[in-house]
Amino acid sequence: GPGQEAVAVTTIEKACVALSRLAAEGRLGELCAVVVDELHMVGDEDRGATLEAALAKLRFHERKRRRDATRRDAAPNADADFSNLEACQIIAMSATVAHDSLERLAGWLDARLFVTNYRPVPLAEHVVADGAAFAKRAAGFERVRGVPETETLFAEAPAADRVALALVAESANEGHSCLAFCPSRNKTEALALALWRAFEKASLQKSSNAGAFRARFAATRKVADARARL
Repeated sequence: GPGQEAVAVTTIEKACVALSRLAAEGRLGELCAVVVDELHMVGDEDRGATLEAALAKLRFHERKRRRDATRRDAAPNADADFSNLEACQIIAMSATVAHDSLERLAGWLDARLFVTNYRPVPLAEHVVADGAAFAKRAAGFERVRGVPETETLFAEAPAADRVALALVAESANEGHSCLAFCPSRNKTEALALALWRAFEKASLQKSSNAGAFRARFAATRKVADARARL
């Protein structure tokens, strides 16, 4: 339970439960910092209310702390308990919130706003449509390549998912890592299973291309480990 760990990494939901418990026990002052990644989730229709509630508890505690600190300074010899006056720093981060929304969130959190465009790895934006990949340029979008064939390995997958699956498989086949973002847990599981079935199908085919595909895939240790977990 709260108080048994120096650092806790949790989901939004578990963090809200822990904060509620600390608040009920009058122990929010034990927190020195709360780091919120993906702050834009506060606007999510499913989980946003939970994150907002957690942050609201912290903001309420901070206002109470400041009020009690003012009372302590005004009456240093009073018998009131001012032991729970340590400030809790909130560090909130997001890479997708618009600047005007950031300013409003910073005002709500009573926070200083820090904005940077620095990226350790350059970001290249592409869009896949009509059987081709287009790169975003200053003058618009430029067609740079076609997309991998999808019927052989992904014929059983939903049509809307085939191109994404083929691009992920292509990256794994070439020995690269790839991170695919999915809108839900069910979609994540469905795409992972579709990839697993495709790799199984490729390993059973007798053509020389499939044999090369299998050899390269098996040589990629991290991908092979992920396949075993699936």
